[in-house]
Amino acid sequence: MKKSSAVRIQDWVKCPPLSLENLNDLQRVTGPLVTKYFDDKDKLNGFKSSLIGSFKFGTLQGYKPQEDELSEENSKDSSLDGRFGDREEGATSDIYKSNTNEINEISFRNVSIGGIKSTNSQLEIEYLANDFCACLSKGDYSKEQARALQVNGNPRICAYIVYSLPDLIYAVQATAKELDKTKSHSVLCRGVEYRSKNQHWDVTEGFQLASNRDQIDYWLDAAFVKDQHSFQHENETRLLLVNPSRPSSLRMHTPSLYLGPDIRIARCILRYGTFDPMG
Repeated sequence: MKKSSAVRIQDWVKCPPLSLENLNDLQRVTGPLVTKYFDDKDKLNGFKSSLIGSFKFGTLQGYKPQEDELSEENSKDSSLDGRFGDREEGATSDIYKSNTNEINEISFRNVSIGGIKSTNSQLEIEYLANDFCACLSKGDYSKEQARALQVNGNPRICAYIVYSLPDLIYAVQATAKELDKTKSHSVLCRGVEYRSKNQHWDVTEGFQLASNRDQIDYWLDAAFVKDQHSFQHENETRLLLVNPSRPSSLRMHTPSLYLGPDIRIARCILRYGTFDPMG
């Protein structure tokens, strides 16, 4: 979704440390089953390795299409319109608009900005979050869900694995605890909400800018909210692998995390199969 702003500032969500009790309060396990869908990239290697107990966590910022991916050269890559086409992934914005079409001065983190004047005078503060993230569809495999994904920019999807969600959370947690870099991490499970993740504010010509939502709310909106018009067909459950002492603390270009193969993850698989891609 293309945005229009006179001035745009990016800042990182500054989520406070969370206790395990805090994380448990934020858990929203979406049901007994989840399904992971796979495309035919690399001869279904991702699907095959998952069947023996591997599990991949990407990152919120890694799922966002990069500027070079949005070039004309890559415009025919359907995956950029599908599961990896959310330009607001891992972000949420406060958007300020002056009714007079002029903002004389704004103070933000000891920086003053002035002289914004146009027919669409607005300021956008985009808050970024980054954690390890795994994306799955709610519920059991269904032909209808697979077809909805295919026709909405993912034509090469052609395989699936159904997991027991409570068992998967436990197995992923146990496996991650055995790695040095994730031994302090915990799994946070929530369903994606489909709505606008941005807040809009009318302001005077000069104002002191401040965060208008709790930092935990910024974090949850960045990670678990997607546009209802473009992505509701995904029917998504997400697993975040979070360091509770430093939520949303991954660097921008942190690589994906691969767990396993591990028998504990493989035992969470209830069924799997393949079907024809589109075209």
